[in-house]
Amino acid sequence: MAWLKQQEKESYDHDNIVLFDMDGTLTPPRQAFDLSLLPALRELSSVATIGIVSGSDYDYILEQMNYLVRKSELVYNLHLLPCNGTKWYQPPVDNVSSYELTHEINMIDALGQKVYKKLVTVLLELQCMIAESNLNIPLTGEFIQYRGSMINWCPIGSIRRREESSIISRGS
Repeated sequence: MAWLKQQEKESYDHDNIVLFDMDGTLTPPRQAFDLSLLPALRELSSVATIGIVSGSDYDYILEQMNYLVRKSELVYNLHLLPCNGTKWYQPPVDNVSSYELTHEINMIDALGQKVYKKLVTVLLELQCMIAESNLNIPLTGEFIQYRGSMINWCPIGSIRRREESSIISRGS
């Protein structure tokens, strides 16, 4: 972003912040950012700082929002809040720096090892009940994922095809 002059970067400082969910708002679930939204975000960035919140971790935000976080001039006004906001990445300050992890909550430290282990045990028991049930749903693997600041539990597995996700979301 060498084309952005220092005074332009400083113009991105605002008292207001607008937060957007990534999956289902800025992108279709697990899909790339729709560039047609860029003009509206540019206009919004003139009056507010923009934040992207996601249940996904940082690497998925980078993957899905690739253009916005790597090639757009909005990068200097774009905060990333993965893992449902339990992590905070501040935007780069210039064209040679990158996003910086500023804040993170560690779930095991917050809950304690004993409570965390009990939580995982309960999730595993529930997962076994689902797997042994007569429900006609696909089970695809990676059911429980520890993300440092949170646990993501996906009873059907997070490694699934789009068709399987739409079947489940329709309740079939």
